[in-house]
Amino acid sequence: MSSEEGEQKKDDLSDLFSSDTKDKTDEKLDEAFSRMENDLTYYKSKLCSERFCWTIGTIILLDLIFFEKLTLWPEPLVICAFEVVLLAVMANRLGIKEVSILLYRVIDGWAGQKDKS
Repeated sequence: MSSEEGEQKKDDLSDLFSSDTKDKTDEKLDEAFSRMENDLTYYKSKLCSERFCWTIGTIILLDLIFFEKLTLWPEPLVICAFEVVLLAVMANRLGIKEVSILLYRVIDGWAGQKDKS
């Protein structure tokens, strides 16, 4: 082994363990972690939205099955009122803001109509 090769290996090792390389590696890791955190947040929100949509679909199918067996007309209205409240709570817990906003607008609209009467 020549002395030039030995010095080159020392230089390579010193470059490898230098603070500049460490800082660059830390920056790359920070960027990667930031991207992964953003992706995780995005996929969690999509998963919650999908879960909510499946729940609504299931409730609609169950309503279609059970409402035809009900004899009085107020029964489905009471059941739907309970379902709306439960779905609003579920949407709030899952972080789906659009449902809460829509529900508040509907309630405010009804309250406004009662005030005008």
